[in-house]
Amino acid sequence: MAWSCNPIPHKVPITDDKGTSLEKTSKRKLRGNCANGQLTTLGEAQMEHIGKLFRRHYVEELRFLPSEWTPSVGTIRVTHVDRTLVSARSFLKGLYPQNRGLFTDYKIYAGTCDINNRYSQ
Repeated sequence: MAWSCNPIPHKVPITDDKGTSLEKTSKRKLRGNCANGQLTTLGEAQMEHIGKLFRRHYVEELRFLPSEWTPSVGTIRVTHVDRTLVSARSFLKGLYPQNRGLFTDYKIYAGTCDINNRYSQ
């Protein structure tokens, strides 16, 4: 079985809590065109679908979230693994489709496991 992946999006700014840029890509290739730790195109489509479901429930039905993204909606946090960034991007593309997956308005934070583990604090 060969895996299918899109190129890893390097144009999305990812920073840690101190504002340091975190752009790290695995060079290990798997069967197909995916790198180790990369989300497949099927996974991207599934995350976008989940975003659409969230939009229908939280934006359209409950009116809990605004219909358009603004930075006041919240903070987007991912781990330092590429697939979490792509998962967040795909989810937001479904949740806020008017942005068409463009991330000029999104600021995404990433970090090490100890930074992202907020339960231990």
